Amino acid sequence: MQQSRRPQGRTSARLLAAIATGILLLSTMIGQQAAAAHENSQSGVQAQIDTILAATPGGTQINENQVSWEDGAVIMTVPLPGERYALGPGEEVGASGTPDCDYTFTCLYEHEQFEGRRLDFSKCGVIYDLGNWNFNDMASSYHNNQSGGARTTVYNWEGRWVQIWITRAAPTWSSNVGEDKNDIADGIKPC
Repeated sequence: MQQSRRPQGRTSARLLAAIATGILLLSTMIGQQAAAAHENSQSGVQAQIDTILAATPGGTQINENQVSWEDGAVIMTVPLPGERYALGPGEEVGASGTPDCDYTFTCLYEHEQFEGRRLDFSKCGVIYDLGNWNFNDMASSYHNNQSGGARTTVYNWEGRWVQIWITRAAPTWSSNVGEDKNDIADGIKPC
């Protein structure tokens, strides 16, 4: 009695075709999931921007993660998806814990080490109420990068403006304002 033998080539070719089809389907699904995750992350940034604009009238969204008020005298930057630092277009990520406030501005950061949302101010002589930007009781680090050695004064509201700290002459920064000053700032006066 003779045994019939199947040609090995056909079985191998079919198996390879099935594996290739499976890999193609899997990579397509992964790509679609990644695109959906990116879209959801981007919409998360936009949702934050929309909330900021609704809470503080007069702002203009100037790019995907920044809002400007008073002709650029105040700018809020929201970190992009997956980022710890709030960077605007063209800003490069520095080493961890590196201040990045633009020249002529003084900036407050939501978290230590210059992480989280960043709120930039350039207009001198005005006490800004941080509550207008949903930033009261949130500042944990700062960078004073104003010109001419200017100083920035930061306040807490206790029925009146009470000074918390005055920065040294610009340029100066603190990656951690200290436990006694952390998350209590309600106002800022550049220059």
